[in-house]
Amino acid sequence: MQLFHRIDDAECIIRAKGGVFKQAELYRRGDRVFVKAAGGFVRICAQFGDTWGTSNPGVNVIDMPTGISGLEAKASKEPRWTGKTTA
Repeated sequence: MQLFHRIDDAECIIRAKGGVFKQAELYRRGDRVFVKAAGGFVRICAQFGDTWGTSNPGVNVIDMPTGISGLEAKASKEPRWTGKTTA
């Protein structure tokens, strides 16, 4: 079973339901990247314009870090975890 693991020093800014902006931690599960939101996790999908969609249509990622070792976030593609995994 794959669990969620925090990506060290990786946070993003999300726009949640009702236009609320929050700073949120990034997690990985396998090579997929998730954001902690609304008491759980939502998967970050491909970038559309200047925001990334998520598995929850009410949550968008409006800013993500660059330069985090192992985190690959390219324009118009789903971000992936390519770093070394310990679990």
